[in-house]
Amino acid sequence: MRSFHERPVPLLLLAALLGRAARVRGFLPPLEHQQTQRPSPSGGGRHSLEIYVLARAVDGLPAGAHHYDPFDHALEHLAPWDARLDELTDRLITRPGRMDRTAPVSFYLTSYTARTSWKYGRMALSLIYRDAGCLMQTLCLTATDLGLAACPIGAIDAPVTAPFLRDTDEELMHVGGFALGLPAGGRPPADLLTPARGGSHQHTQPH
Repeated sequence: MRSFHERPVPLLLLAALLGRAARVRGFLPPLEHQQTQRPSPSGGGRHSLEIYVLARAVDGLPAGAHHYDPFDHALEHLAPWDARLDELTDRLITRPGRMDRTAPVSFYLTSYTARTSWKYGRMALSLIYRDAGCLMQTLCLTATDLGLAACPIGAIDAPVTAPFLRDTDEELMHVGGFALGLPAGGRPPADLLTPARGGSHQHTQPH
């Protein structure tokens, strides 16, 4: 979907999406913390992909760039929203996606290529792009299940120009983007906007 409701995305829904689609669920031996089990598959369990959340309008979250930590299910604030983030999202999300306005939330997806290349050598690039496709598909399916509107974007930032990655841009490769919001003219299910009481399905907000 390429159009979104003007309402901000509730943090609870963003947290549920990240938790269901990208959170670490376990570890694979023998390399503890280096081969992980997550909802989206990855070659060799290497999971080189990183999610940077560009939050323009999220209830309960400062506007700006955030890094998603899949181990602790937490968002780390990296930079406030400014003209540079406006330019980045317009260039890599809004215009390539042929959208009328900037989405409430955008994901800037990168790969720490060394996580995969040390094991797979020349096969690494192929595996990284396959991993990116799997993650985008998992995000799309999960967003739809949560009542969110989502649009994967294939535009690539090469070389990496994200201002919030100044100290790590040489280690990262951009692999795509993702636009997210509430569906235009629709409403998310009410039970996802409030914490469950006494039930077995509860959503943890990134902290």
